[in-house]
Amino acid sequence: MALTGKTIGQLTYLSEVTTDTLFPVELSGDTYHISYSAITAGVLASVTYSELVNNITGETLTAGSYYIITDFQTCYDQPDFDVNGNAITVGNYKTSEIEPIIVFATSANTISSTAYQPTYPNDRIQYDWTFSETEVTGGIAYGRISERIDEFNNRTDYDHRTILFKRYKLFTYREQLNGTIELISGGTVNGVGTSFNSLTVGDVVYLPNVSPSYFEIVSISSNTLMTVSGDTTFTSGAAQQIYNTIEETNESGGYFSYKQTNVKTDDYLEYTTFGDAISESYAKNNYIGNYANNYTNIGSETFILANNVFLEGGYESNKFGDYCYNNTFGTDNSNNVWGDWCLENVSVNDIDDNIIGHNFNSNLINTNLTSNHIGNDFGGNRLLGENGEAFEDNIIGNNFNDNTIYSWFRDNEVLNRFQDNTIGDVINLDNFQFTSNRIGKNFENNTIVANFVSNNIQNDFYGNNISDGFQYNQIGSMFNNNTIGEYFYNNTIPDNFRTNQIGDSFQWNIVNAEVDGICLSTGMLYDITTVNVFKNKNGDDRLSYYDEVDVLTIETLTEAPCLGGLNALDVPENDLNFGLIINLASFTITSSDFTFGGDIDTDTTPLGVDGVDGFENTASQNSLYDGYYGTGLSGTSLSGLTTVYNNLGLSLNDNTGRLWYVTWGPGSTIPSGIVKFGSNVDGVSFDIQTIDTSDTNYLTPNNADGTSLVGTFLFPATFTIYEPLTDKNGWC
Repeated sequence: MALTGKTIGQLTYLSEVTTDTLFPVELSGDTYHISYSAITAGVLASVTYSELVNNITGETLTAGSYYIITDFQTCYDQPDFDVNGNAITVGNYKTSEIEPIIVFATSANTISSTAYQPTYPNDRIQYDWTFSETEVTGGIAYGRISERIDEFNNRTDYDHRTILFKRYKLFTYREQLNGTIELISGGTVNGVGTSFNSLTVGDVVYLPNVSPSYFEIVSISSNTLMTVSGDTTFTSGAAQQIYNTIEETNESGGYFSYKQTNVKTDDYLEYTTFGDAISESYAKNNYIGNYANNYTNIGSETFILANNVFLEGGYESNKFGDYCYNNTFGTDNSNNVWGDWCLENVSVNDIDDNIIGHNFNSNLINTNLTSNHIGNDFGGNRLLGENGEAFEDNIIGNNFNDNTIYSWFRDNEVLNRFQDNTIGDVINLDNFQFTSNRIGKNFENNTIVANFVSNNIQNDFYGNNISDGFQYNQIGSMFNNNTIGEYFYNNTIPDNFRTNQIGDSFQWNIVNAEVDGICLSTGMLYDITTVNVFKNKNGDDRLSYYDEVDVLTIETLTEAPCLGGLNALDVPENDLNFGLIINLASFTITSSDFTFGGDIDTDTTPLGVDGVDGFENTASQNSLYDGYYGTGLSGTSLSGLTTVYNNLGLSLNDNTGRLWYVTWGPGSTIPSGIVKFGSNVDGVSFDIQTIDTSDTNYLTPNNADGTSLVGTFLFPATFTIYEPLTDKNGWC
């Protein structure tokens, strides 16, 4: 072949071939040229990591060529934390097996970040060659896998196939033990009023006011003397609380904690992020954000690895933001969307179908947290379920934080700033229910124990200590600084009911004006009536108390600031058997006291046999002529209705509907509100229509303007007259 008029042998010798060197080629009788790089493209060259780095920095890579790094292995500093969550920075350096990685040269001094690993042919990975030493110990590194998307579409920003994370035994406190203790030198525990003999050597106890807080019992000498041990022991003040603990367990023995717990700190297991779930096809479609690229923004974090572990069961389609770290998840976590700040959580039950906002952090959750939409700043909480009880179906607003919640916190819609609460019963976990509540802003700093259910709570309910049985309440704003006894339920309380101490059996109350400084003392309210109303309007209404013989009247509430205090009541000497009698217009209708219930026109469905259990409004009715009717009223329901109507000077036969407050029976979707109620045939027949108070036309007298309330409304129902009396016309 002739080139430039010469034969090949006559051409000048070229001593060096570069990627730009051109070679002549002939194809189908025509002559072309081709570069050296095109000829060598796809050639796989074997290099060590150090040789690759030298080629990059020396700009001697062959563009278009593949290089297999023969000595690549994942080298990393394993995250480890002491009992206080502080980073342990000694002994962290770890290496995985050598698993070569293939990279592609894009120029003489650059490689593509997209790489390939023959050991895992179906995985997609990104490779960072600049990672030459680990971030904490300075150990040698051969670059790092900065993203792995495995064959099941699980994504992390590290090599989750090989990197191992430590998990220590997890202990959680539940029940406060009797008495108090003092921890002195050498781990000796002196008790006052304690029962140490009921414990067992090897048990772990929790001291809430010291740090570290967990200690293992090594000997028990008596009910008031025992010895404990831990990695750190010290002295504490006298009169400390003490709790027993539960060792959280799973198939692997309960290794859930990302940090040490001061007990058996050399006892831990190591897991990859998805454990055996990848090979068993449990883990699918999980996305964990770019913590490694953002961890320096946190300020206090040390390790580049996010330290997330999934244990047990099936979990798929979870999505976590960029600041998700130090979490342990297990069982069925599926179809969730999580915000950036999800950290230090433990959950080994079902977390399903949630959308959780930013700053979801520092929670220990061991419960069925399901189907929730949770807003920002949900942090610092402990939600410890028991026997399948769950925190579920909630829509939570901003700043719901620092709560300790035990079981059955269900179906709640919580607005902003529900803060610093301890809600639960640490002794009787199985009996606790905090369910179906809708809570307004600034519900904060409360301690609520057991059976707080089905409440609608408005703004500024704060600073309260509320005991058992606070149920079915609709509470207005500024209900604050109260100590509430048990069986305080089915109340409708508007603004400015504050600074109260309420005793036992204070039930079904309606407070519709400012009541300040009321003290209803526990232990004295044994015979309280089941329906009470405080009404100070115009100073007309009065509160009475009784003994077995006399009924006495005291001054109006504004003049008697402390019921149960002898300064406010002329109570007979040694008479502690008194209750409240309220001069009010209220009566109750029960299902057993009438024979038939039916619907008026459309969109109302009677419930139960003969319709006497209650009714359901299936759609909003824009006329208060529709609704529900009952016939055959008798018994105490009829006598109560008759007494109230007579006292009010109303006719039992005109079927005129008027506004009444109502408290519906258990199981109703809306516990209380306002209705239009009317009577006919000497009270034997009655009509009811619910009212949606967001449509204020219901307040217009002498017409049926207004909108009905959709929901399920069950008997027994208690009706209290609305003041001023408001005529809303009758029914045809």
